[in-house]
Amino acid sequence: MKRNLIILYCILMVSGLASCEKDVITNAAMDSKNRTVENTKALKNVLQNAPNGWVMMVKSSLSANAYTPIVMKFDTTKNIVDVKTVYGITDPNPSFFEIDSGTGSLLLTFSTSSIMTSLFRIGATASDVTDHIYKVMKISDDSIEIQGYRSGAVYKPEGGVTYKLFKRPANWDWANAAISLDFSNATWRNGIINRDGTFEFEYMDGTPKLTLKVKLGVWSDASITSYRTRDPFVTNVSAKGFLPMYPIVFDHTLPTSNTYNTTTDRLSPLIGHNAIAYYPFTFNAQTNANTIAFASKIKSQYLVLTGMTRSDATATAAIDLNFVAYDKTGEIYLKAKYSLR
Repeated sequence: MKRNLIILYCILMVSGLASCEKDVITNAAMDSKNRTVENTKALKNVLQNAPNGWVMMVKSSLSANAYTPIVMKFDTTKNIVDVKTVYGITDPNPSFFEIDSGTGSLLLTFSTSSIMTSLFRIGATASDVTDHIYKVMKISDDSIEIQGYRSGAVYKPEGGVTYKLFKRPANWDWANAAISLDFSNATWRNGIINRDGTFEFEYMDGTPKLTLKVKLGVWSDASITSYRTRDPFVTNVSAKGFLPMYPIVFDHTLPTSNTYNTTTDRLSPLIGHNAIAYYPFTFNAQTNANTIAFASKIKSQYLVLTGMTRSDATATAAIDLNFVAYDKTGEIYLKAKYSLR
């Protein structure tokens, strides 16, 4: 009898412990769920409370010091993200994002129609982005830290580059919706194309200044149509978010030269959002090499327009175009000025 009572006591104790353990697990799960809801709300608030958007600086294989700015403006009510960057003009069709709960952190996911997905698909020439899904590591009122979920292709290990997003500076007017650099507009380009100009490059890190003689031009409509079949972004079925590219003619030589070698010194950069992107595509046998060499020469794969002045509307006007490129933190790394007189 005594033995039976002991056995019964043991059974009751085990049952009680199991019940307590079950309660602990359930409470932990509920706490985790509550934290996820709270964290999602906090992230949405931070994303939304940046009227000018958030900046993500990505690294291209074309430059060691100039980082490409990706400006993202989030609408957390409609889950729409508007992206502006240097590689092209943003397609007006909406791109979307989602916030999901991952294992141990929130996940920020961009839709397949987004420029963010294009960067992942295009590869290292454009950026070091390796996924369209990001783990949200830290958030504050002034910064968001995210890490690519994967470090590359599906067989690569988890954990890509970690990016520290910051609020877009108010003086980054080039990232506003208005287009201020428009070579496709004959009125805008009047006095800018088919003239010898001086391009001066000044580096904030002490690199010696560079001065080049440059002549800009535009291709015929037929050539533009032909070149668009080789658009590195739009022709990639997995890379969306940009309108068809608009390449220009870019001839350069030494300041003391009176001629341009159109075989070795001609390239065709792309017009991005108020930017010139020295992104290689094949319009003839030399294009990739020429563009890559020029990006190396000026130590940047892009230039964003920060200001323009012209004396009048004539074809002989005195015109200045001012550009910059940024470093990893979004500080100005390079200043450039194109002058026509």
